[in-house]
Amino acid sequence: MNVSLLLAALLVCASLEAQTKPPWHWTDDERFKALVDPALRAERLRTAGEQHTPGPRERPAGDVINGREHPELFFPTQLFESMIRSSFVSLPSFYPRWIAQQSKDLFRVGSEWRKFEDLTREYAAILQAERDLLDSGHSTGHDQQLNAVRAKKCAAGAKR
Repeated sequence: MNVSLLLAALLVCASLEAQTKPPWHWTDDERFKALVDPALRAERLRTAGEQHTPGPRERPAGDVINGREHPELFFPTQLFESMIRSSFVSLPSFYPRWIAQQSKDLFRVGSEWRKFEDLTREYAAILQAERDLLDSGHSTGHDQQLNAVRAKKCAAGAKR
């Protein structure tokens, strides 16, 4: 009986530790477990449902991950790609200013942003090529071209 209580206490402590440690200390395994946990997913959906009522043509959400509420659920690679895409492909005239407004320590001077741009230029070009292909629609060889660009993206991402 004492062993059962000890095991239960250890599980509760491990769960509390995972919930209270900063997102950048989470392991990929912890992120994945929290992401696919049915009870946590249901709670995220319940919370999101209180904030948004789907319209008649909207499908119900399978999960809702709000970065302000659950930053620990994002894998670093997801954040990296999203930041590069927003910075240099989707929102290049807006995103750098938004980052400067939101951050106390990132990209406070133009030289930092230019260095970041230099370091990520190859990856940003690949993301731009992927977007261009997706925007162009289907044509002969489209899928092969898209697969080739995505293979380059995987290879470039692995270098980082």
